[in-house]
Amino acid sequence: MLNSALRNNMLAKVEYWIQKAEKERDPFDKYVSYYLSFSILYNSYAKETDPNADLTYGEDRRAVEIGNIILDKKALVDDLKGPLRDYLEIIPAFREEYWGRSHPVPIASRLREAFYSENALETVEYLLRWLYKVRCNIFHGEKNYDPKLDKTILDYSNKMIAKILASSLAGYKRKFT
Repeated sequence: MLNSALRNNMLAKVEYWIQKAEKERDPFDKYVSYYLSFSILYNSYAKETDPNADLTYGEDRRAVEIGNIILDKKALVDDLKGPLRDYLEIIPAFREEYWGRSHPVPIASRLREAFYSENALETVEYLLRWLYKVRCNIFHGEKNYDPKLDKTILDYSNKMIAKILASSLAGYKRKFT
């Protein structure tokens, strides 16, 4: 568990990056700022739940585990319903993203299935996985850049991550402050 001073410092950094993201006009810069905030939050959550957590590996897992503190996943999915439905239409099915190495799971397909079957728990889980893959594509350059498609994907990704971040941050504060 983090001490109060460290927790407050980390929360201040989360808030700083959220505020920076909200001011950004470029969708790429906005996503990077939101994701930095999100990363600080899920790493803080990992340290809250396990003070000995090694943050040098397992970031993909931590990015999904933060969903545990979203108190009302159904309300979150309901809030995202319109933009998420539109988002699911543009996620490039021709280039599916996969989760895991030994038994890869198709993220976009599972996200669509969860959303259309109204399974809020799995919708949030696979949306977190998808947003992590967007982050990977940006940070590691795993795909070619398509200005029109990527701008659209990032515009929607920003809407999704902003709502998830707000829900996660509220859950974190409720649980740890």
